[in-house]
Amino acid sequence: MEQIIKGEDGFLFVGKESNRYTEFLLGNLVPFPADLDRLIACHLTRFHFCKNLGIRYFWILVPSKERILSHLLPADLRPRMLPNNAPIHALLGRAFDLGLHRDFASFFIDLSDALRQLSTDGDRFHRTDTHWTHRGAWSAYQHIIQRLNDGTLGACVATPRIQDAKQQGDLGRLADLGPEPIRHFSNPAFSSEQQVVFSNEVVNNGGLQIIEGTSGWRPKALILRSSSFDYFKDFFLTHFSRSMTIFGPELRPELLMHEKPDYVFHFQQERYMLRPPQDTSSTFVTKYLAEKGNIDDFRNRVEDFVGTGGYFLRQKSAGATLHLFRSGQI
Repeated sequence: MEQIIKGEDGFLFVGKESNRYTEFLLGNLVPFPADLDRLIACHLTRFHFCKNLGIRYFWILVPSKERILSHLLPADLRPRMLPNNAPIHALLGRAFDLGLHRDFASFFIDLSDALRQLSTDGDRFHRTDTHWTHRGAWSAYQHIIQRLNDGTLGACVATPRIQDAKQQGDLGRLADLGPEPIRHFSNPAFSSEQQVVFSNEVVNNGGLQIIEGTSGWRPKALILRSSSFDYFKDFFLTHFSRSMTIFGPELRPELLMHEKPDYVFHFQQERYMLRPPQDTSSTFVTKYLAEKGNIDDFRNRVEDFVGTGGYFLRQKSAGATLHLFRSGQI
């Protein structure tokens, strides 16, 4: 398989790469049940860990271009790109088989429908880039706010300001193509109401920013972000009085305890979803919860069931932990 797949109507897709995600979609690879169990157990433990602290946890899936626009793949690949091949379907099916689908539905948000409701393929994804367009991100943002809104987040931001520009896509650079026209959405209120109070100046993995609002009390958020999040951060962050954004999938309990957010969001690129987050070990959790005086409750509800593997559930303990979730013991 080539590194870049040239599809219909000028659309480029990811081909051969380290995650081998397109090979899963084509049916060349199948997720191991143990890998799915480990992923389910990790997010269930995060959910219960946050719930025990009065925090709402959400795992938000940013769909892959290859799955949403599979009808634009080359003709020889389209018949093999079956919906049930996608690891996300295997994951949800595994959760159903384990009797954990209702638990999973309480914190998992799939943004696929938010993209499919748009009228054209060009509204969903850039032709020469792996990322969604700003119109696709705007639809996703509205979907998230409507799903989460419990009276504390407020309504979606009004229609964004639109600016036309040109941008060379990440796939376009690999294919040695020029920039393509794009439409950029901005929120005029963001720069006047939000300010960056801390940044470690790291651009990608490990990048951390703290952003505070100036318009009165709103909930606080800790956000594990990916590059797709940047397309609607000007809108999403205005719903919070303080947001800590971290580029990467790891949820560090010491930061969680320091920030004491009302919400934790993990924005997951679908292409990387089969990599379980390597969360910090339970020694940090024990230390910080002990300082808050509720370590016994935490230990009884979560840590005893995780075992010596730590906060991150390794493969050997995932099955036993899932059994305890299913049986109602945790």
